[in-house]
Amino acid sequence: MDARRLGVGLHLPEAFLTEAATDCLTDTDYDHLAHDWAEQALVQVAALVHGKQAPLRRTTPRTPRRPPPQAR
Repeated sequence: MDARRLGVGLHLPEAFLTEAATDCLTDTDYDHLAHDWAEQALVQVAALVHGKQAPLRRTTPRTPRRPPPQAR
């Protein structure tokens, strides 16, 4: 919600999520992170909850579409 309020957009980049997560940790917690902590966290939040939607899901950005030709 804060990211949207700050204008990040609907699709949050993985780097943004990782940076935001590290900002929430104390120095001690950060020192105890495994080398692949970000990947593990993303796998967990991408898992279905009660067989329904996941809190996060990967998206593939679409290339911008050309506007339809103008009718004359």
